[in-house]
Amino acid sequence: MDSCDPRTATGDDAPQLLRLWTMLFDQDDSPVHRPWRINAREWFDRFVDDASSARFPVIEMDGDVVATAVAPWKSASRTLTAPREELCD
Repeated sequence: MDSCDPRTATGDDAPQLLRLWTMLFDQDDSPVHRPWRINAREWFDRFVDDASSARFPVIEMDGDVVATAVAPWKSASRTLTAPREELCD
């Protein structure tokens, strides 16, 4: 059975988060490098360690980030403390 690990994202998760965001925002056969990717990476790097602004909850399965969200601090604190069963089912 796959292992599900809900946690807060770190700066090291940026490549995997960009991969997920690409699946969401680049649904056509666009070139690999689009300006939004650079902006998204800079934005993520700026806020990932700023707990007073936002949290980036992720769900990791067997070493791969498979889901994410962006939440203001008040919303994220509830999400990150939700029972594991609610996040992984």
